[in-house]
Amino acid sequence: MHKYLFGLVIVLCLALFGCQANQEPMVDVAQQQAEAMAQKYVEIYSSGNMDLVAEVIDTAYVGHGPVSPEPIVGQDGFKAWVQRNRDQFSDLTLSFDRVIAKGEWVTFKWRVTGTNDGPMMEYPPTGQKMDIWGVTLSHVVNGKTVEEWFAYDLMTVYNQLGFKLVPPKVETGKKK
Repeated sequence: MHKYLFGLVIVLCLALFGCQANQEPMVDVAQQQAEAMAQKYVEIYSSGNMDLVAEVIDTAYVGHGPVSPEPIVGQDGFKAWVQRNRDQFSDLTLSFDRVIAKGEWVTFKWRVTGTNDGPMMEYPPTGQKMDIWGVTLSHVVNGKTVEEWFAYDLMTVYNQLGFKLVPPKVETGKKK
């Protein structure tokens, strides 16, 4: 009985300590793919390398965000979205703090910085710097994003750029 107990202790020790000594932590393939996608997004946004769009964005892509009243649709729509951002912030830089993959879903926590040196809609450039963070939830099928939702604090962007919120004038209903 003693020899069986001794053998069990040895097996447990090897399982708990010995196997971990010289091994790298295991990263599942989905996580590695998500991190590779993140690097391509950095290249697309920060460098304007639109050739990479077809590698990470599906042709049936749909994107939803706080400043787009209509969804961003397809690879061309995504390219136009990125280009519009790069036109407004020529030094735009994207980085990722977290990339989390689970099944067909990837969550990105990102940071964007840039100087507003191009017009935003009908407003002239402010020359002010923007430094914001946001979160994107991406549905990824066969290595490409088919749909995503991105969220960030738009008021922070406007405040950093020097815009002021002006409430609309409302009639009080007073009669003269």
